[in-house]
Amino acid sequence: MANSMTRHDSGNNATWTKIIVSKTDYRDIMWTDLLEIAEDHWKWVQAQPGAYTRWESCLVAALFLPSTKGGVIFLSTIPRGSKHTEMMNGARAAPAWFHATTGGTNRNTNLQLHAEDGAEFLFETSPYARGIVSRNLQYVTPDRDNAHSRMKLAVWGRHKTSPAQGESIALCTVSEKQPKCPAVARALNIAYCERYKVRFEQQHR
Repeated sequence: MANSMTRHDSGNNATWTKIIVSKTDYRDIMWTDLLEIAEDHWKWVQAQPGAYTRWESCLVAALFLPSTKGGVIFLSTIPRGSKHTEMMNGARAAPAWFHATTGGTNRNTNLQLHAEDGAEFLFETSPYARGIVSRNLQYVTPDRDNAHSRMKLAVWGRHKTSPAQGESIALCTVSEKQPKCPAVARALNIAYCERYKVRFEQQHR
């Protein structure tokens, strides 16, 4: 199926990921389009056994990498099982993400992982990260004609209070996670979806 994702582990340990590559010049993407991609994959994954966590959450984060050679989108659900273990020990595999996620301490004490972390980790451990991760541990797109376009992050899914059809999920601001996902995105130089940005797009389309 077009919107299927790769499963890692099973049952309550399951995590799903996917990388989508566009072969066309893809230097930017509308927030509404990125959300639609996350939503389409959420619709598939939320019907799979074990998709929901014990906190009744099922989320898909979509991280967009612009490129004149073809944009790439990295998708991830909430990391669990072996994927969670891999990321908890990810200081060498994804140093920029790990540094940002631990608040600059590079220690994984009480590190909580969200779907956003899964997408960022998937990107940084992929071949597409070469030349993107800068020495100051940020994600900087290098294309000469694309100097000002940043990576973009959006999330779609359900918490237990969300509507049945899912919704656009704001990056965490009230969870116990520290640093929170907006702070991690800012540290990595990633733009993230906010309601006012979507409204602006819809009003000027």
